Amino acid sequence: MKRIKKWQILLGVFLFFFLVSGFLFLRKIFLYKRAIESGSIIINNTDITQYSRYLGSSNVQKEDVSRGELESNASPSRGSTKPIMTIVEFADFNCSHCLSAYDDLKLFVNENKNDVKLIYRYFPISDDLTSELSATCANEQGKFWEMHDKLFENQRILSESAFMRFAKELGLDMDKFETCYSSKKYESTIYSDVNLALRAGVNGTPTFFVNGYLFQGVITKQIWEQLLQGVKNETNK
Repeated sequence: MKRIKKWQILLGVFLFFFLVSGFLFLRKIFLYKRAIESGSIIINNTDITQYSRYLGSSNVQKEDVSRGELESNASPSRGSTKPIMTIVEFADFNCSHCLSAYDDLKLFVNENKNDVKLIYRYFPISDDLTSELSATCANEQGKFWEMHDKLFENQRILSESAFMRFAKELGLDMDKFETCYSSKKYESTIYSDVNLALRAGVNGTPTFFVNGYLFQGVITKQIWEQLLQGVKNETNK
């Protein structure tokens, strides 16, 4: 009987895990494709979601929240004014997973600004609302997205002094900004988004609603493009 060599065993193990990994990757792509084609676009990437402290600490009951409520014009938005694809993002500026999703999402929206609209809504993962307060106060002066980008791009150094520096760099009226920030003027706006998120079934960040369908976790630019193509296919039927 021919003796099996050690390197042959190791090669067999390697090939086994390679095939399994390949199968899981293809299965994931197939699920995205099937979800797009069926219109049942609900993908949960819970391994890449940062859970919020509000999960399980609220009496808010999950319910069917309408697209109209999710896509409220009161929230900051950028992109198309007549979109075929609307993304509502629930995120936190202190969330590392949100930062992972940030670059690809920003690039995707910028490249598809005639078809895609992005709406940002607050869902803090802790009691620290200072980043959200600085964003809402920048929004009061029409500079939400500029502040949004600075907060994500400087996530490791976020502090009150950093917020003030960002506001100055953006050319904001500093007296107005500081008063807004210190008074927590828009704290109720932040908690209103939290309440909506909990009612809609959000439990962590980032969470996205694409034309009303729930996605949880980091989404790459490639997947965003696949989703948009799926929406275009449905629109052109």
